[in-house]
Amino acid sequence: MIESQYTSNVNQRVPEKYKCWKINDDYQGGVPDSFYMNPDSYKRNLWIEYKFIKSLPKRGSTIIVPNLSSLQIQWLANLKSAGEQTLVIVGIEKVKGRTGAQGIILEPHEFAGVRCDEAALRLKDYKAISSFIINML
Repeated sequence: MIESQYTSNVNQRVPEKYKCWKINDDYQGGVPDSFYMNPDSYKRNLWIEYKFIKSLPKRGSTIIVPNLSSLQIQWLANLKSAGEQTLVIVGIEKVKGRTGAQGIILEPHEFAGVRCDEAALRLKDYKAISSFIINML
């Protein structure tokens, strides 16, 4: 599995009522991977950068750091400063004792990384991640 497949699997579980834009911009680097909006709500929009790793590190103390480029960090910071909601979702292909890909949702204060043992406690499947997205909209 690759990041684009993971992102697609999450987005397929977001109901059509919500607008979901998978962004692929060859001319503007750093733009987050996906944009979400609820056309029936006055809440803020949501921008998500997706990252993907094969498995969790073995040591609980290892920091899982999303591989954000400087342009991605800048975009996420600018969006947050503009009042937009931003997240990074790290998809994980294989998690011992679980079937199917899992993921962890990182809030802006966690973009520098989280400990593996903490991440393991917060793992979510596709359905739970899409529900989290919907609840933010």
